[in-house]
Amino acid sequence: MKLKNFSEGLEGLEIDVLAKFQLAKLLTGAGRFYHESGNLLDAIPLFEKAQRFGEYVSGNLTEEMLRASNVSSDDVEEVMAEIHYNIGSVATETNKPEDATHHFTIFNEMMAKDDHVRNKRRGYAISWNELGVANMMNMKLESAEKCFLRSIEIMEMDASAKESKSLPMVNLGLSYWLQGGRLEEADAVLMAGLQDREAVYGVNDRESFITGRFLHAIGNVKADLAELQADDSLLEESRTYHQRALNHYGDTIGKNHHRTADACVKVADHCMRLGLLDEAESNLEQALKVFNSSDAFLPERARATFKKSRVLELRGYMDEAAPERGAGFELLQNLTDLKEKTAADVVDSDFDKVICFWSR
Repeated sequence: MKLKNFSEGLEGLEIDVLAKFQLAKLLTGAGRFYHESGNLLDAIPLFEKAQRFGEYVSGNLTEEMLRASNVSSDDVEEVMAEIHYNIGSVATETNKPEDATHHFTIFNEMMAKDDHVRNKRRGYAISWNELGVANMMNMKLESAEKCFLRSIEIMEMDASAKESKSLPMVNLGLSYWLQGGRLEEADAVLMAGLQDREAVYGVNDRESFITGRFLHAIGNVKADLAELQADDSLLEESRTYHQRALNHYGDTIGKNHHRTADACVKVADHCMRLGLLDEAESNLEQALKVFNSSDAFLPERARATFKKSRVLELRGYMDEAAPERGAGFELLQNLTDLKEKTAADVVDSDFDKVICFWSR
């Protein structure tokens, strides 16, 4: 953060345009560090400062400056694209759908300029995936589906990008899941995507958190199929996939990451169903430890607090459960309009509506 504070003192000074370009790059790298380490709210001001410097450079860089330096207009464009990508990415993880749409639309447009360049085709495909994510956050599910299909199509044209299609595949499966009436399609796409990863990296790989996303999503779809078909065996499959997701996230991104906490909540649901209340409470306490660490996770904190109240109710501790339910409800009220409901009326789906699709 010292870099950000130092750069603020330079904004009003007549410093070299190219020096501001270097600062934009440094701030972007610093923001990316905070983002990847889970400090999302600390990353935002760094990226925003980088954006201001980058826009200044874009508007003031002359041909003479370009000739006198090793910087090209493409270099500036590339940094600006990365900045928009990073701000959009943070927006997806801090429940800001409008910001995600704004920055990912710009990112997609910038990548479209280079879609004919083979070594940049992967970036163009990624931009379609991210635009799909923004559409998902805004519940524009059919538009999101088209974006994910376009991303997969571009990646399949380029052998070097084929392994990258996991993200649009898992997101496509989730778009089918949320559309309603397309659970079988969701299951087929997600299972195919998981099998593709297993073919490349082996079963239960620890290459990245992406396999965990497939496991989490498949667990969700299996649970809904179990309810639709009244099939308890599918519910047991759901539990297995959610537990695998929790283990995978823990091994790849650590127990204190918000995705790991999301999986803790899903496992806690199964534990409550099976009467394993100690295990359910332990998972929810771990989830709340993560969600209480940042106000970026207020929707997730509300849900976990509500579910903790349900564990207490199942134990018969009604006096202890009431304030927990009330706290979860109050958090939810601050996030959405629930004028016609009371704390006693809210259900899981009320909380899901304010949580990003991949965390549900």
